[in-house]
Amino acid sequence: MDCTNYKMMIHEFHDGILSKETEPMLFTHLSQCSECCDILKALNTISGIHQSELKILDNCIDISVFRTIAKNRKDVSHGMFTRKVPAFYAYTLLVILFLVVYLFNNSAANYKTGLENAVNEIKELNYNTKLLLEAPPEYVVKAKYTKNEIVITPKI
Repeated sequence: MDCTNYKMMIHEFHDGILSKETEPMLFTHLSQCSECCDILKALNTISGIHQSELKILDNCIDISVFRTIAKNRKDVSHGMFTRKVPAFYAYTLLVILFLVVYLFNNSAANYKTGLENAVNEIKELNYNTKLLLEAPPEYVVKAKYTKNEIVITPKI
């Protein structure tokens, strides 16, 4: 067999598709032929360089992906409700919220009472106005023998 066939076998061996039965024949030839041995060494060197470059590329890609994820997390976590807040601040905010609700409730109750008083006062004024509008007119009675007039006003 000439070196051309062995070169094909070297490539098959390097790719991992050489049959187990032909491997001893290849290694015997490699021990005798320095040119074919150099080809296998060159393939291994190129493959090693390629593998190390792939590892470096994989690491660079991983680092880039992790940096992008970290940046996206920072962008998301800058909101007020996504950050971890110390308990003191949370309790202080809760107390302030209760005070605001209490004061609002108090002022709303005062407003409601004032509004009810105003409505009752308006109802009373409307009732008095209605009585005045529906009241009979005043009667003027003149006595025959006196010059005085008697004015009779109905009671409301």
